[in-house]
Amino acid sequence: MSGTLTSGPSGGNTAVPQCPQDVGEGRACLLPCLPTNSQGQGRSASMNDGLTTVLYIEDSPLNVIVMEAMFEQRRDLRLHVAEAGMPAWRMSARMLPALLLVDLNLPDCHGSDLLKLLRMRRGWAQVPAIAVTADSDFDAVGVGFLELWAKPLDVRRTLDRLAELLPPPRGVHLTPGDREGGPMMDPSQGGGRRDDPGGLAARSRRAAYVAAMPRAGMGLPR
Repeated sequence: MSGTLTSGPSGGNTAVPQCPQDVGEGRACLLPCLPTNSQGQGRSASMNDGLTTVLYIEDSPLNVIVMEAMFEQRRDLRLHVAEAGMPAWRMSARMLPALLLVDLNLPDCHGSDLLKLLRMRRGWAQVPAIAVTADSDFDAVGVGFLELWAKPLDVRRTLDRLAELLPPPRGVHLTPGDREGGPMMDPSQGGGRRDDPGGLAARSRRAAYVAAMPRAGMGLPR
């Protein structure tokens, strides 16, 4: 990431991160158009329903479906999804998540560049951020992420790590079925939940999965 120097509030110089103009595969980065004076409000009542908020930045419909299916097993968490860097930036002015999950190969920027920009928001500097990517060799910690979750995600391991990072409230206990994942491993298989014996939620996920496949490609997107 390149940077430019601007005069800070105290008269000193402040580095303002700018994304590269080309993020690969012919995609132009839109993030240089964002305002650099980014100390906006973090929360708003419109996005605060009393649940712990997690922001997932991911452009693949298939990967979003998989993550949403896992979060169904954590009813104390609210998953918000942004499909690119620009929507994530706009959402960041209205919320302060407890956890940030970031795909790296976004349509308008690289996830590591977006993270540096989000860190400029008031309150966002300490939000734990996890790189969710198929590039398991990427040095996520070196660019400011807490850790890297490699795609395809292991459901049991992901839920266990979520429980460590965002423990359920007192009195809320995950059942063994919740922690094991079971048929939730692949929404294309139509697996049901114990509290959904008719399989309605699973069938809905399967329909969304099939609809997303022509756009996402037959392989697991990055």
